[in-house]
Amino acid sequence: MATRNKTTRSTRTLDVVPKFLPKKWYDTSPLHLPDFDQFTLNCGMHVLVMPRREVPVWDAMFINPQGTLLDPANASGCLSLAADIVRDGVVLQGNPIGKSEFSQRIEQKGASLYTSAGYYRNIVGVRGLSKHRFELMEYLAAVIQNPLFLPEECERERQLLLAQFATKYDSPDWHTSDAFRKFIYGDHPLGHPEEGTRESIALATNEMLQAHWQHITDVSKCYLVVTGDCSVNEWRSVLNELFINGNSPHDLSALTEPQTVSDGIRAQVLHRANAKQATIGVGHRGISRKHPDYYALQVLEQILFNGMSSRFFKIIRAKHGLTYGIGGSFGREFGESPFMISTATATETTHKMISCIIEIIEEFQQRGATDKELFDTKSYLCGSYPLFFETTTAAASEITINFSHGLPLESVTNYRAKIDQVTKADLLRVAREHVRWNELRIVIDGVAEEIVPQLEKCKKPMAISVKK
Repeated sequence: MATRNKTTRSTRTLDVVPKFLPKKWYDTSPLHLPDFDQFTLNCGMHVLVMPRREVPVWDAMFINPQGTLLDPANASGCLSLAADIVRDGVVLQGNPIGKSEFSQRIEQKGASLYTSAGYYRNIVGVRGLSKHRFELMEYLAAVIQNPLFLPEECERERQLLLAQFATKYDSPDWHTSDAFRKFIYGDHPLGHPEEGTRESIALATNEMLQAHWQHITDVSKCYLVVTGDCSVNEWRSVLNELFINGNSPHDLSALTEPQTVSDGIRAQVLHRANAKQATIGVGHRGISRKHPDYYALQVLEQILFNGMSSRFFKIIRAKHGLTYGIGGSFGREFGESPFMISTATATETTHKMISCIIEIIEEFQQRGATDKELFDTKSYLCGSYPLFFETTTAAASEITINFSHGLPLESVTNYRAKIDQVTKADLLRVAREHVRWNELRIVIDGVAEEIVPQLEKCKKPMAISVKK
């Protein structure tokens, strides 16, 4: 009987569909922004108009580059409270209009009016349908230049804010952040909360708030952003009629520099008897966007502090399970803001948390970043940057805020190229220069009796104080 030859079957796996290996690449080209026009009014105010006619909506934003840093001495929060009150009634074409009627007029047009105040600017804006844009612009000009400041509305807003403080001081995160600023900046305006304190707001009078708003609002030093369904030419004559010059504002350059104290690591424990965990702030004085190391520090903080790929997340959360969240910043404002790492942990792991933070930073100061960390971080920062400009209003306001603080258009459009220029040598240098151990401050909200003994075991010696 004939035998059939056995067929030998190959055990090699055939790669029918080759693996797709994406090219490692990220875009560093200048950011393409919508077209816009600029002009200056007779009063000196700078106007930026960025039309977008596809949707019948419209937005106007008034940006005053004078902020809460100019609040009167012992009266922090004045500008923030005044910014709430100016929405509560205006003088329009010589006629006083109270809160109820003014709110009704805005709501009937499907519009919204908003205000805000921060350390380096205050903003008043309005948005609504473009068919109402001229009326809404008139309302905006009245809020800025002719708010009523009715005593009863002032008192209502003041009592509302005082009630909010009760909730604020019950929040460990909020309490730690305020105490951290105070610990670093002391009595300098940067050490005061933007919204003030219970003590300062309790002393604020209607006359004080009105005088401060009028004194700080000089339209000749301010900017107006107009976006949406509109054109440039229609605004020139209209805006020149609505906005007139006012008093000269304070000069931010006249503010004294915060004092830097290089006396070693200092820790302050904010005793909270019923605290369930320790809420922590670590850092010292930071930088502004104008600092030449701003871009390198953006890369560094992403590698160290922020996101699921950061060293803090991988070691402190994923490996040791010490916290649910941790993050940090070296300062992103247009003026100085603190370098601060924020987190929380179980009271019994406070020592381990502080030790991990110090060890991770020290290790980076010795060895620097890996090639993969640098590449991945550049990819993320360059790739996500355009998302900040998804709307015309976002793009126009970012451009204008940069202008108002003396930064050129290139600071917006060339961000990705600046990030791409950062090297490993840059990261090593800024890590050593911008984390200064002899200036470090630590603020912890928690049970002092359980936290202080742990701090005394830290390998870096520190002066410890308790605030009850």
